[in-house]
Amino acid sequence: VSSCSKCGGAGKVLKDPCKMCGGESTVRSKRIVNVDIPPGVSDGLTLKVRGEGNVDTR
Repeated sequence: VSSCSKCGGAGKVLKDPCKMCGGESTVRSKRIVNVDIPPGVSDGLTLKVRGEGNVDTR
């Protein structure tokens, strides 16, 4: 058993997908973000940066 190669198992195919995102609803980009690291942070700790990061898919 495998998923449909066109819809990925969603059961829907976009008739006219967006040229920028290809119908994925997100666009990847790179940019520099300045982050203040608080003193005493342990090595390997993960910090959350409000308004940045990956967006949930639909």
